[in-house]
Amino acid sequence: MTDNRNLIYTRQFALLAFATCLTFRVSRLPPLMRQAVGTNDLFVLLLYLLLDAAQFFVVYKFVATGGKKAIQDTVFYKVAGAMLFVNFFMKTFMATAGTTAFTTESLFEDIGTGSVVVALLVTTGYVAAKGIRTIGRTAEISSFLIFTVFTLNLVFLKVYLDISENLPFIDGEISDVLKRGDKFFMWFGDATPLLFLSIKPSKRNPTSLMYGLSAGFVIIGFVLMNAIYGNASEYVVNLVVKVAGFNQFSDVLGRLDWTGIIVWLMLAVIYISTYLWASGEALKSLFKGKKNIVIVLTVIGVGAMTILKKDIRNTLDFVTGGARWYVAATNYVLPVALIVYAEVRKRKSAKIAPAKEAVGESES
Repeated sequence: MTDNRNLIYTRQFALLAFATCLTFRVSRLPPLMRQAVGTNDLFVLLLYLLLDAAQFFVVYKFVATGGKKAIQDTVFYKVAGAMLFVNFFMKTFMATAGTTAFTTESLFEDIGTGSVVVALLVTTGYVAAKGIRTIGRTAEISSFLIFTVFTLNLVFLKVYLDISENLPFIDGEISDVLKRGDKFFMWFGDATPLLFLSIKPSKRNPTSLMYGLSAGFVIIGFVLMNAIYGNASEYVVNLVVKVAGFNQFSDVLGRLDWTGIIVWLMLAVIYISTYLWASGEALKSLFKGKKNIVIVLTVIGVGAMTILKKDIRNTLDFVTGGARWYVAATNYVLPVALIVYAEVRKRKSAKIAPAKEAVGESES
């Protein structure tokens, strides 16, 4: 049976896909990738996005065809959930550490890391415990402001742009570029937590549009960063906030980077809440359905890890180190395995059902 607590509208699914596939790819990722591969960053980004699009299609197909319903009681599904929990824990840690670092280093002075971590995780943990329907409604409510700010900041952008800073598109041996650019899997595959929800069929399905918009905003962000900052791009802390500061109305209204801060923090809350919720769903079978216990334990673990690894460099070393390969494997292999397994189970069930009916009729 479909769990109505995890049943959301198609438009909410689309907005969650937009938020999770955008938030941290337009903040800290662009300068890190520029630092690693230089002007090859757009080339490397497009490769990641192509892989990401394929993964998103698999996840959406699994959700739209009711894959979860077909296999949710199987051992394989529960084992896959446990494997994905580790993925979600690491991604939640990355997001929490990134949001905390931005808050303590760029927004406030003399504020302790612990205070920010507690405030952030209590908020997102509460939203996650309320369920994916609450997260979906939160995404709906905030979507108008997010799209408005993003669009207006691009339309009224006022800054000198040197588009040539994005060239050459490929500089050097491709094998060397790929080797230097393989550090960023932790920032991709963000459709994976959506595996655990169900969607209501709808005539209007904006999912492809929303996912396309998220990818488009990411590409535009990379192009703008290179065109504005050039070789100094690696010193950009949060691209969304920086771009928001270059606004034609700044001369009249004063600094407008606060608009970028507000919408990015909204996105960060949706992102972290979604991953915390998915963590609970992934392990709830081991806790007799009490997913909120898993969420609380995840919040405690992520909070402790973030506080202990205060230096953002330690966090970056972790997310670009060996952990990224585990995240990549579970993001790109497990969804394929799940959808294949679900299809096999459906076909077996379709063959067994007529046989059971025939037996029932003969007995009667």
